[in-house]
Amino acid sequence: MRWISLLILVFSFQLFAAPKNQVASGNLTYGQEIFDTLQINGTVALNGTMILQRLQVNGSVAATNAQIGELHINGQAALSHSTVKDKCTVIGSLKGSFTTFEKAITLTSDHSSFDACKVTSIQVLKSKINVTQTIDFKGKTQLMGLISFESGDGQVIACKECPIKESQVIGGKLIKR
Repeated sequence: MRWISLLILVFSFQLFAAPKNQVASGNLTYGQEIFDTLQINGTVALNGTMILQRLQVNGSVAATNAQIGELHINGQAALSHSTVKDKCTVIGSLKGSFTTFEKAITLTSDHSSFDACKVTSIQVLKSKINVTQTIDFKGKTQLMGLISFESGDGQVIACKECPIKESQVIGGKLIKR
């Protein structure tokens, strides 16, 4: 009987630990859970959440200590102490702090910022309104590749400690402060 109880306990743990797919709407919060995919229509807070394949948010996301495969946001994204392992696409705004972006970021944004982040590369697509698109780099943010502005009129504002060079900015200008 004891072995049967142990077997049921182990099976129950595996059932709840298995990655899952979820589509949800509203104002949601997830903790230390694992998902294969997660699609949110609304607002979501992720606290220690792991998304193995794809996170898609139509609204806003605030993630802390999250591990995300591919990230696609239509709205606002704020990522802190997180890792995005695959491509990242944001139509809206992106604010990263102490976050690693292992693959390319594609932005359609007027303003995004990175504080103490590791960034592979950023492509800023032309927005529908005619504004100077701006990327802020703070706190020794590292850029491994290039930032390219499709509009040809972008700007990167970087703190003096950020090791970014003018040659890494295409279609825009680098302003060191």
